Amino acid sequence: MKDLSGILLIDKPVGVTSRFICDKIQKKFHMKKVGHLGTLDPFASGLLLIAIGKACKILKYLENLNKTYCACLKLGETTPTLDTESEIILKKDIPLLNKDKILDVLNSFKGEIVQKVPLTSAKRVGGKRLYEYAHNNEEIDTPTQKVNIYNIYLLDFNVDNIIFRVEVSKGTYIRTLGKDIANRLNTIGYLTSLRREAIGEFNVVKSVSIEDVSEKDLIDIKDALYLIKKYKVDDNLIKKVRNGVSLKLKDIEDELILIIDRENNPIAIYEKQNDEYRCSRGLW
Repeated sequence: MKDLSGILLIDKPVGVTSRFICDKIQKKFHMKKVGHLGTLDPFASGLLLIAIGKACKILKYLENLNKTYCACLKLGETTPTLDTESEIILKKDIPLLNKDKILDVLNSFKGEIVQKVPLTSAKRVGGKRLYEYAHNNEEIDTPTQKVNIYNIYLLDFNVDNIIFRVEVSKGTYIRTLGKDIANRLNTIGYLTSLRREAIGEFNVVKSVSIEDVSEKDLIDIKDALYLIKKYKVDDNLIKKVRNGVSLKLKDIEDELILIIDRENNPIAIYEKQNDEYRCSRGLW
């Protein structure tokens, strides 16, 4: 296996799973360890963060990054999955809409909201994933969760379609948001397209296709962890870090720090606990 590590920005096309992209990366780079951040269903396209090698260890530190999506909401009809993956089951009249009315409704979702987790979700309830209940036609009260809508923009609209861009917190279901927007417009709706444009500062405009990706596209671990402060230590301290020894560091208040050696190689992520830093994740 090649000793490669880093993050790849892949533009996932419609029609394939996130796991499929990981499998292709494994074969292309001849790597055993490959993971991804933020699953995109086959229906959705856009930015997928793929980690290879030691970078798989840092994915959990990127989970809380905000995500930005562009979606097209079809009004007056709906499907069980709230997207084009299932047949239309209900139709309803669409009231006469104008830009101001649509903007008022979109803006009403800004801030912290409570979402009902859809039955198509992989979230576990009672020991099973929700989509398993759906596949078995079992009834269950789906849970709710609090999420944040940081920004939402109207891009275009016509008689029965609304195209919007939205920046959200981790765990936000854009299909559910589309359904709720339609409901506040006194109709029903489902998404006909969904594209993830950004995860934190990682943008789809800097991504590559699965066919064109190469080693030169790898983002170094320390650059991927752009929100975590870097702390360079000497060789003597590096030995302690590699053994997971706790450190007492002066003049640092950050909750997380990335320990790097003299050559700027990432060695470990340390977390502040009381008056010392303890090893949270080794990267060697």
